[in-house]
Amino acid sequence: MTKILNMYQKIFTLQQNIAMQKDKEAKNYIYRNLDDMLLYLKPFLNELRLIAIFSDGSIEGNVKRICLTLYNIDEPSEHFTMSDSCIIDLNPKIMSVAQSANSTDTFLQKRILEHLLLLTTEPDPDSIPLPEPEKSPIEIILENAEKAKMGTKEELLQNSTKFNDFKGYTKPNMVSDKVKTRLLECVSDEQIKRLMTIAGKKSIADDSIKALILKVWGKDSKKKLNLLEYNILVGYIESKPDK
Repeated sequence: MTKILNMYQKIFTLQQNIAMQKDKEAKNYIYRNLDDMLLYLKPFLNELRLIAIFSDGSIEGNVKRICLTLYNIDEPSEHFTMSDSCIIDLNPKIMSVAQSANSTDTFLQKRILEHLLLLTTEPDPDSIPLPEPEKSPIEIILENAEKAKMGTKEELLQNSTKFNDFKGYTKPNMVSDKVKTRLLECVSDEQIKRLMTIAGKKSIADDSIKALILKVWGKDSKKKLNLLEYNILVGYIESKPDK
C-alpha cells in the first residue's frame, strides 16, 4: 500500500529532489526562466499530487504582492501558502504600466518558487556575472589598429574584407569561416613588395613601416603580417597625403 504523505512531507520531498541550475545567458548574467521552471516542476507536482496556484496579486501604491498556494489532493483541507512582494518599476519610456505589472508578476513567481524549492537567488534576484568572453584574433587585430588611430574597427574590417568578391563585413562575429581563414594567412612575398611600393610612393621609409608594425601588432617583421594586418596597413598608408 502506497503511503500517503501530508503537505509538509510533500514539500520536504520537493526540496530534497529539485536542483535546477541557472542556464539562460544574458549580456552579463545567467538566470532561470519561469517557463522552464514550471515545465521542470510539473512532473514532481503530478507525482506528489499537489496543485499549485498563483494569486493574481494585489497592488498597494507601487508595491505588488502575489501568493503561491499548494493544495494537497490527498487531503484537500491541507494547503500551504507563500507570498512575496516588490516595487513595480514604473518607467513609461520603457514599459507601460500593464507591462511593468506583468514583468513584476513573472519576477515574483520565479522568486517564490526559488525560495520554496531552496534554489539560489544570489548575488541578486536572478543574475550572476559571467566572465568576459575571450576575444578572437580578428577582434584583437582590429582593436590594436583602432588604438593606433588607423580607423574604426568597423571601417577597417569592411575595407579589409573587400576581396575575392566577398562583401565587406563590419562586425567580426559576422565574418564567415572561409574569410576568417583567409584573413589570418601570412602575406606573400609579392604582397610585401606591393606594400613597399605603395610606401615608397608616399615617401615612407622601410624603418618607419617596421616601427609601425611593431607598435601596432608587436611583430618584428613584415613577413609575419597576416592578410588582415596587411590590408589595414596598406589602406592606412594609401590614405596618407603624397609628399
